[in-house]
Amino acid sequence: MAACAGMDYEYEGGHEVRSFALISKMRRTERAISCVLLRKILNSGFGPMLPPFYRLRLLEETASTNSDAKAAAESGEAGGLVVMAKRQTAGRGRHGRRWESPEGNFYASILLRPWCSPQEAGYYSFVTALAVYDALRVFLPRSDITLKWPNDVLVEKKKISGILLEAAPSIDNVINWLVVGVGINVCHHPGTGVYPATSLVAEGAGNATPDAMLGRFLESFEIWRRELESKGFAAIRTAWLAHAQTGPVTVRLSDGVISGDFAGFDELGRFMLRLPDGAEKAIAAGDVFFRSPDSERGVHGNGRDRGKSARA
Repeated sequence: MAACAGMDYEYEGGHEVRSFALISKMRRTERAISCVLLRKILNSGFGPMLPPFYRLRLLEETASTNSDAKAAAESGEAGGLVVMAKRQTAGRGRHGRRWESPEGNFYASILLRPWCSPQEAGYYSFVTALAVYDALRVFLPRSDITLKWPNDVLVEKKKISGILLEAAPSIDNVINWLVVGVGINVCHHPGTGVYPATSLVAEGAGNATPDAMLGRFLESFEIWRRELESKGFAAIRTAWLAHAQTGPVTVRLSDGVISGDFAGFDELGRFMLRLPDGAEKAIAAGDVFFRSPDSERGVHGNGRDRGKSARA
């Protein structure tokens, strides 16, 4: 069991030992989790839900869990490290967007060493979205939960989560490490922004906590990670599309906007847009808006993408 004076903590489950390590070798500017919180987590019963592959680093506050995981990767840390924080002071999303990270939401980053191409690394965004979907479904069994390309999870058509992938520069088309960052609005959500947002508590899941979300999310992430690595992207693509948000969309590109209907995504993970003339266009990067009066405000840049609690 755990001792507050120790550096590492091992959680022993009923029938097998599962790793639940608190690695407190941090910079002085970081505050390690308190023994009180550690005991609370161990006694809550979610510890045994962590798959054996994962080791957990818990922080009271940090600038960015992705930055911490990247630093660990550069220092030689093995894959399977999970950095989780109660608060972030410099969280970021896609395109460097900043968002607030108040205590009460879920912020975690996973370090992987998949030894794959940059293109294949992008598949882990879809893996992560499926894991978030599964975790949310536990707390919101009757809600309309959908996935929106490239990395959003929606509840009742409102954004509740986001994903940010960051990888090492490739050498001979192979990356050495990949960091998967996840943000989930548990207790709080922004009131303004490009996308309408929500949280688990706002949707009626008053029993949801970041601690409980961690175990559910990692269990599902490990299932889908193994599915990708054993069966390939086609299996992930099929599962993702089964939960996809569909309908008419407007896509904001770097040089303008284009409208049509969602037609899935191809084997490279690119968004497929069906144009009014029936032709299909592959889009590798852009902001997708399913058309509604609320979403049109942000399509043409009239709204500011500020204060996000989930990753952009």
